[in-house]
Amino acid sequence: MLSLLTTLLLGAGASWAQACEADALARQIEQGSPHETAALFVTLAGCDQEAARTIMPQAFARMMMTDDASLAAEAAIELGGGEIVREWISARFADERVAVLRGLGCSCAHNPAVVAFLVESDEALGDRFWDDRWHRALAHCRDNAVKVFLTQQLQDPAVQTHPTHFDSALDLLTEYAGVDAVPWLKVLMLAVPEPNQVALVRAFLGAARSGGDAEPEAAARATAALVELAPDLSQAAVGQARMVIQSLGEQQAADSLVCAYYKDRVQPSGQLLWGAVVVETARCKNGQLRVEVHHAPVVDSCRRWPDQLPAAVLETLGPDWTGRLAERCKGTSTHEHLLPPQPFADQAAYETWRDETLQQVRARPAKRVDVVERGVTTLP
Repeated sequence: MLSLLTTLLLGAGASWAQACEADALARQIEQGSPHETAALFVTLAGCDQEAARTIMPQAFARMMMTDDASLAAEAAIELGGGEIVREWISARFADERVAVLRGLGCSCAHNPAVVAFLVESDEALGDRFWDDRWHRALAHCRDNAVKVFLTQQLQDPAVQTHPTHFDSALDLLTEYAGVDAVPWLKVLMLAVPEPNQVALVRAFLGAARSGGDAEPEAAARATAALVELAPDLSQAAVGQARMVIQSLGEQQAADSLVCAYYKDRVQPSGQLLWGAVVVETARCKNGQLRVEVHHAPVVDSCRRWPDQLPAAVLETLGPDWTGRLAERCKGTSTHEHLLPPQPFADQAAYETWRDETLQQVRARPAKRVDVVERGVTTLP
């Protein structure tokens, strides 16, 4: 199958092809300036493929990096010289290698031979395929073989445990497929070990924002997928999902993940058990320092994260939830709302936290410390 490159070269018509001086071109390739080799080889490949195939090893042994290098590489790949091309690219300086691979990536979309060459380079090069960024050439290859290759890589245990290869393949998949990567990411999420889940969750943001800011439909698709997956994810992955969904502007959906994050602490009622210790410290009219402490279990219907709890507790309890100690002793006071960093597994855990907190408050230098137990407070 002729590529676009070969078609263009032959597009000048039969009269041009007849004028092809294969022997003269071959001699120029062998004896001319190495800076002209790439252009000469492209010309020869366009008019006499057998001659180009024959002289290919000598051509790439002499060829210097020029603007025509990517075209020469593409032509050689089409002629079956993938290994020669691979060795030549590998020997280039990093910036030259990137330029040639970028050129191949641009031709990848219309040339199955280049797709196959790049995909096969993973096995041929091993770690260098990723470390030397050969994989980046696949970003513009709109070919199903690339999608299959990337998903297979992401399911490979050796890739999953590599410190950088997994993330590289994941970034490439989301860049390649955009929001259409979401179904693939959902399937992959259930096939990877927990340490890889956080990276996969981040990839939903990349998929939704591929090419710029997330469109509403893309944000909705990524959000819905993460909400669906959340019950089966690790706690770290659910926490990452919250941040991703917030970044997509879906705050209500982000708040819906609270129970998935604390799934091992959800009570039989389906709620989360928190607690509150409110301390009023008053300097009374007679100069004495007094403390009054009110405490209660706090129940929330999986609607709030720890950083959202203080405002909700303060709003629900109100500023005067305590016994108004300052008013009674004709002084001034301050209030503290002491809350746990996470919900409790059970009532016993709440009571342990409450008792330890009260003990710390009782140790404060005050003339008198009064403790008042309050009933269960349910957040709206």
